[in-house]
Amino acid sequence: MTLRLQNGRVRITPFLFDDPALRRRFPWYDATTKPRFQLGIERRPEGVGERTDLQVEIVDGRGRRVLLEDRFFVWPDRR
Repeated sequence: MTLRLQNGRVRITPFLFDDPALRRRFPWYDATTKPRFQLGIERRPEGVGERTDLQVEIVDGRGRRVLLEDRFFVWPDRR
């Protein structure tokens, strides 16, 4: 999984981890042993504008890439 910001120019890899409760809730989804991700960002990354987008990119075990729908937002400037 990769989080893509600023139209894909800035890429961030979050921490992936197991979540047994999530796997129990969706037992049909056994495609991954680490179904949850977490990322804490203290400040806006270099190269990311105040008005930007976020898109999640998922690459499966076969190398197939799925891009989820873009989400646009305003990132407050707190530098």
